Amino acid sequence: MDAIANIVAFFEQPIAVPEPWNGYHAIWLLLLTASLLCLVYAAPNLRSNPSLTRGITRGLGLFLLCIEVLKQIFGGLHAAEGTVYWQYPWYMFPLQLCSTPLYICALLPFARGSVARPMQMYLGTFGMLGGIAVMLFPQSVFCDYLFLNLHTMLWHSGLILLGATQWLSGNMRGNFGEYCGATCIFLIFAAVAAALNFAFPQLAGKGFDLFYISPYISPGTLGSIEEMRRALPYPIYFTGYLAALCTGAALLFAAMRSLVRPDDAAEELKRAKPFSE
Repeated sequence: MDAIANIVAFFEQPIAVPEPWNGYHAIWLLLLTASLLCLVYAAPNLRSNPSLTRGITRGLGLFLLCIEVLKQIFGGLHAAEGTVYWQYPWYMFPLQLCSTPLYICALLPFARGSVARPMQMYLGTFGMLGGIAVMLFPQSVFCDYLFLNLHTMLWHSGLILLGATQWLSGNMRGNFGEYCGATCIFLIFAAVAAALNFAFPQLAGKGFDLFYISPYISPGTLGSIEEMRRALPYPIYFTGYLAALCTGAALLFAAMRSLVRPDDAAEELKRAKPFSE
């Protein structure tokens, strides 16, 4: 039991809360930038070799799964005076915007053609949007636990790399129809989150607030969202919040389409196999 308690205590190791844009954050931004440059350098290979894109996507998805399993296990396990007990923090339930790419990565290998492309677009818009937002403004996720700070930087860097991989691969056509498909996927996730929020009001006081759209509580760590919740009737907040995320994803879609020119990339892949084959 002492050995298990020591392992749990390691994952609960406290540290000073990192400051945004200071050393810790800056190191992760540099690592992310270097990784993105490597992807850009590898773009011709991604376009000519669909299996490489599949491998990177599945590898990143598997990595995210592994660190999320660790987070879920050691987020609920706690050590005190040499003993270990379970107390699950419901705010960690893995159904937030930034959690959803994990499920897309799990389903993508089984998707085909016109089904796969909107899923890839979801990774390249809504998933990538969540990663960018946190990497630029991490004050809402930094905390005083070493493992959680490592997890959040690895996770959100991974979301950006997943999205960039889809854009650089040329597997997507990058058209408005694919963005609409990605938006439908987002709305499905949001509907599931809303249904669970309403179904388990007894967990609201314990932090259960999926997609930050629960009608029962306000997330104290997200100041701007909390202010909107207090100022607006819930139906207006709910629709406005989801509309804002869709707008952000649309702007990212337009920016990435302009930068990457997926139509030109698709032309290079005329003889390559589709992503799902």
